[in-house]
Amino acid sequence: MPQTIQVREGDFGPFQYQISEYDESTDALLPVDLTDETITFYLHHQVQQTDGSFKSVEVATGDCIIIDESEGWIQYDIAEGDFGTHGMYVVSLKRTNSTLNRTYPRYDEQWVRVIPLTKPDMEFTP
Repeated sequence: MPQTIQVREGDFGPFQYQISEYDESTDALLPVDLTDETITFYLHHQVQQTDGSFKSVEVATGDCIIIDESEGWIQYDIAEGDFGTHGMYVVSLKRTNSTLNRTYPRYDEQWVRVIPLTKPDMEFTP
């Protein structure tokens, strides 16, 4: 399971991530070769509704920069305002080429916890 990333409300800048897949023969996560691939970044804010349920609201989407093809490293530049509200967000990445359409992380979700800028001791429970 990917570890939850924690940032402050209003943070922005480069988000780097290594795309990997589980290899049964080595029982390890191995980097995915991203040669001739397109990686699209998606950021969704999980907004609590009045009935207690959560609605996923798209905040940002766009193409990633592949910074190391053979080691599976990508970068997406989080824009000012993308983390404008504290709460829980989900990041997903879509890998595509002429024969493939796959979403990452493969086995769980990548959560980002945005904590309030003005009250650093405040706990947020989704």
